[in-house]
Amino acid sequence: MDTPESLNEMKSFLADLPKISWRGHTDLHQWKGFWVMPEVVKAVMAIEDQFNPLPTDIILSSFPKTGTTWLKALTVAILSHSSRRQNEVDDDPLLTHNPHELVPFLEMELFGNNPSRDIDKIPSPRVFNTHLPYSLLPDSIKKSGCRIIYIARNPMDTFVSNWHFVNSRFGAAISIEEAFDEFCGGAIPSGPFFDHVLEYWVERWREVRFFITYEELKEVPKKQVKRLAEFLGFSLSLNEIEEIVLRCSYDRLSKLDVNKNGGKVYWSGFEFGSFFRRGVVGDWQNHLSAEMMERVDQIAHQKWEGSDLPRETMEEQWMTLGGNVSRHEVSTTTRGRSKDYHAAMEARLLRVELGFQDGEARFEELGTHLDGFEDRLDELRGEMQGTLNEVMYTEQQKMSSLEARVMEMLTLL
Repeated sequence: MDTPESLNEMKSFLADLPKISWRGHTDLHQWKGFWVMPEVVKAVMAIEDQFNPLPTDIILSSFPKTGTTWLKALTVAILSHSSRRQNEVDDDPLLTHNPHELVPFLEMELFGNNPSRDIDKIPSPRVFNTHLPYSLLPDSIKKSGCRIIYIARNPMDTFVSNWHFVNSRFGAAISIEEAFDEFCGGAIPSGPFFDHVLEYWVERWREVRFFITYEELKEVPKKQVKRLAEFLGFSLSLNEIEEIVLRCSYDRLSKLDVNKNGGKVYWSGFEFGSFFRRGVVGDWQNHLSAEMMERVDQIAHQKWEGSDLPRETMEEQWMTLGGNVSRHEVSTTTRGRSKDYHAAMEARLLRVELGFQDGEARFEELGTHLDGFEDRLDELRGEMQGTLNEVMYTEQQKMSSLEARVMEMLTLL
């Protein structure tokens, strides 16, 4: 429980931090280079003091509206799939629970103003999510050996999704131009976006860090789910991967009754359906001007220069498949062809994977035949050796008889 002394210390600490009023809804404080709500500052300090991370813990990190719901669903599906395999029980938790019910929010739900769960009662492996920048994660988490998975998304799609979500959630709608200025200036919850992504990118080389993008998951979901499962310590068959991709698809999750019946995340009040708007790549094309796109590109270049952060993290559709055409020259027809191309490539990759499966089966069949051939070859060797032994014995008998006759003739002489 907070004591008057601790509350006064917190107020004093916050008072020393730069502050702005955000959307008339809350204050944002700039702490260690990032803009966060005051309750987040308090929660981070509580995490540092009270959270004992385990090496088996899994932390799902993200900037808001970059694929958090999808990443939660995929992680839950992979872990529960392994459990079903071991217990032979076909239980899909996503059928009856929204992903945000299954993976608690570390700084808001577990260590916020009104913690709603007892963290010590969560079974291992414990899965948590956070929107904290890497630099605000307590050292206890970074040094615990727990796995940290970060999902990034194209900044323009991130902005558009965030704009829709905030306007619908808080009812304090502002123009897209005003919101865009906020986003580019970084003065938004967990912002600046570009710094948030970069911090996790430079940590990706560590053994227990995993970096993935929303665009990669959309383009080649089976390949990325396989990577994610292997990082979590599971080896899945193609059929198992396809099942997980299907169970966690936007089309399926958005149509489940649990996500359509008006249910809410109890600690935030967000309706489950609010996390499923479109689930597409490239929606920024319907909202942003060429000048806005150019501004994002300049900021990304400035922030990410020298980091080797790939442009794919930004958006593959910024360039044509040829490579060097300006984004502004990418026509609707070209984008359509690009989507068709990727769909065709996905189908080809699937055929290749199935071909490998078929090839493996044929190799197994050939191996069986070879085993039979080797057995028959051993039989033939035995038969030939027997025949050779008989021939040698017969010849030895003839030689012995011939030697006896020669000796007899020599005696007569």
